[in-house]
Amino acid sequence: MATYAELYSLIDDAGFQQRVKFALYVQASGMQGQASSKNRNWASAVLKGQLRTDFRLIMVRVLSHPTGVLKGAAMTDSELQDLVAGLTPFFVETELGNASQST
Repeated sequence: MATYAELYSLIDDAGFQQRVKFALYVQASGMQGQASSKNRNWASAVLKGQLRTDFRLIMVRVLSHPTGVLKGAAMTDSELQDLVAGLTPFFVETELGNASQST
């Protein structure tokens, strides 16, 4: 189990950030053809690098998830992808809230 200090340091760890970003890209690329316009809009924003959501919030959500706490950087790519897939509804709703606040 990762300590809070280890998890906190991963928030700004470039290598772990890249893994999370790539997991987001994989998730987004699979959502482009979905019927929900909010899912398509989120996917498009991810792939264009135009998310309004602070990436630190995404990192905190990933690392505070039970899998993140248990494994930290030792998470396999498959575990990380499953985790991101499970958190995607939260990410979509957060992005939708950020978009409505900026208009």
